[in-house]
Amino acid sequence: MAKLVLLVITSVFLNPLWAQTISNDLFNKWENENRVECIIVMNDQLDLYDKTNGMTKDEKATYVYQSLKAHSAQSQRLLQLHIADKGIKHHSFFAFNGMQAWMTLDEAEYMASNFDIDRIIPNVQTRVERPYTNDEYIATMRTDAEWGIRQIKADTVWEMGIRGEGVIVAGQDTGYDYDNPAILTKYQGYSSDTVIHDYCWHDAIHELNPMHGDSDNDPANNPCGLDSTEPCDDHAHGSHTMGTMVGGNDTLKIGVAPDAKWIACRNMDRGYGSPVTYTECYEWFLAPTDINGQNPDPTRSPHVINNSWGCPPNEGCNLDNFFMMETVINNLTAAGTVVVVSAGNDGSSCGTISNPSAIFENSFAVGASREDDTKAGFSSIGPVLVDSSYRIKPDVVAPGVNVLSIDHQGGFNSWGGTSMAGPHVAGAVALIISANPDLAGQVDVIKDILKSTAVTLVDDAVCGDISSMDVPNFYYGYGRIDALAAVEMAMNIPCSVDAGDDVILCHDLDESIGTLIGQLLTSNIVSHTWTTDPSISDLGNITYASDMLSDTTILNSEVGYLNDPKKTFYLTGTTSTGVTCVDSMVIYSTNWSYTSQEPISAIAAGDSIGIYSIAESNWPSEYLWSPDYNISDITDRSPLVWNDTTQYYDLIITDSMGCKVEIGWLVNVLTTSTYDPNQIIDINVASNPNQGDFTLSVSEGIISNLQLYDISGKLIFVTKSSSDMIAIEGLDSGTYFYIANVGDKLSVGKILVIK
Repeated sequence: MAKLVLLVITSVFLNPLWAQTISNDLFNKWENENRVECIIVMNDQLDLYDKTNGMTKDEKATYVYQSLKAHSAQSQRLLQLHIADKGIKHHSFFAFNGMQAWMTLDEAEYMASNFDIDRIIPNVQTRVERPYTNDEYIATMRTDAEWGIRQIKADTVWEMGIRGEGVIVAGQDTGYDYDNPAILTKYQGYSSDTVIHDYCWHDAIHELNPMHGDSDNDPANNPCGLDSTEPCDDHAHGSHTMGTMVGGNDTLKIGVAPDAKWIACRNMDRGYGSPVTYTECYEWFLAPTDINGQNPDPTRSPHVINNSWGCPPNEGCNLDNFFMMETVINNLTAAGTVVVVSAGNDGSSCGTISNPSAIFENSFAVGASREDDTKAGFSSIGPVLVDSSYRIKPDVVAPGVNVLSIDHQGGFNSWGGTSMAGPHVAGAVALIISANPDLAGQVDVIKDILKSTAVTLVDDAVCGDISSMDVPNFYYGYGRIDALAAVEMAMNIPCSVDAGDDVILCHDLDESIGTLIGQLLTSNIVSHTWTTDPSISDLGNITYASDMLSDTTILNSEVGYLNDPKKTFYLTGTTSTGVTCVDSMVIYSTNWSYTSQEPISAIAAGDSIGIYSIAESNWPSEYLWSPDYNISDITDRSPLVWNDTTQYYDLIITDSMGCKVEIGWLVNVLTTSTYDPNQIIDINVASNPNQGDFTLSVSEGIISNLQLYDISGKLIFVTKSSSDMIAIEGLDSGTYFYIANVGDKLSVGKILVIK
């Protein structure tokens, strides 16, 4: 009996709980090493994806950075104290809640047993995707745009004056030859007088990578050294990718977005990196710092990050550490940065897109295409099998064969690989945001624009029961990107993308909206024609004008404008044929609202005269005409000019009883507060997209006479209140524009809500 008890007790301790927390790969390492580089993953992870909808890019980045920092500090507090007390070398992370630590087996056992740790895993070493070279292609270098740029029509976008200006692209790679003339002037820290690397560069390589087998920091082997204080490339891969994003000059056209600015982080030592170095770069991009790693500023985070590296299972990446990188990417996405990732060069077998970060839902995975719009043979395909998600990847493809760009020694290389395709997409993102700056930070919208405008490509390949004839498919995703179509969609708001709960705020007015706003601003006049006895012409402000229209009409013309409103208006309505048509028309004007009253007088014969007052009260929900009326005819009458600024338009409408009523619309261009699209006062727009609620505010001055219209010009909201902040609630999906006074000037803006 005693022996049986002993056996039971022994079996329990063969696999204690702490051992289940530690990766088996680490036990193998501890057999040969005393201290092993580990990644500690805390149980309490904070994933902020979908928590920042409706915020601006700066608001998103700031919120995500502050939230992650506070969460990791609280969660890791006790563990940090223990590690510091034991003198264990470590580095804390916040993009995912965890840390890097060099530990003995005993130390790992104690931590796994006494702290809230999910798992302890090795920091595996990985390498850059190897490019496919074509030295012969360099000899055919042209002075016009490279084939990939022409293929995606980026050069046509340039002709529209859109070249990436105002956008920051980022790369984490082998480093960057920043003083190469093709990219130097595009460096965010460059000026003609000096180069400042604060907030523009970070080196995540603090130790020599063990994969090289050298322990001495010999410049002959490691030319960039460690912790470089200026951009440096010891491999050429990073420089090549940056050249494709922004490179070039007047004669060299290799970069998709040549006027964008770039910042960068080195995540590999001579082509080898690890999850720790990748994570450190992601964190730095979330809140770039000065060159000393101090004073982080999330408002300086880039708009898009290019990632041309992978971490395949045969190099140590597996399901134990996949999720860690996915949390990081989800949080970067929540912060408003598009994460572009190369799909990998593992060929055309099913499920070869298997490496982080290409497999994740929120990374934008890019395959490589050739000039004939077929997939490059080396380009990996989906579906994603490694995590059993069967997720369709890649998202898109882009030019990735014979891509000419710079190397790290002042020359050029012609390379092929999905590493060359990804930068085309990152550059296209820059063009989209440059075309419509209000899309900055709207990651899902930008990705949907790229998908929906891609050139559809299919193949007859089948993986299991999944066909690549559908769109999207595991061969080409949504197809080959088209930068021109994407930019046109970004500029042509409203667009037909499915943006989930995201909101686009657009203040740049396109021509048609500008024209409509101009009409509204210059027509805050109410005019009406009707048939009646001219003897009432002495009532109120009614003006007898039968000589202008016909013997049976009177034109009532009251001028009302933003800064010169009239307070009272009269309407009557009977027909010359004896049919009673009481006009319940809602009159459109800036500061008037409709109040129904009993007729002031009536004619016993049945021909009634209805007199109604337009006074300051609650604004009606209709505009221009009652819902009972249907437009049967619109006549653009030759303008009847009282002076050089007045025009008249004639509308014939029919009500539900078949009674025709002639409506006169007088357009009077006033000199007060005239619309000048070049002198618009900005109003800040903040939103709660889940409810369609918006707050309009100004930092200086007062907003007054705010009107909100739908895309047809129908007034749907008005307030006469004056304040530095005005709320609009409950907007449905659609396009709206507002007109308001800020002091003695006008503000005009457009809002697109996509729910």
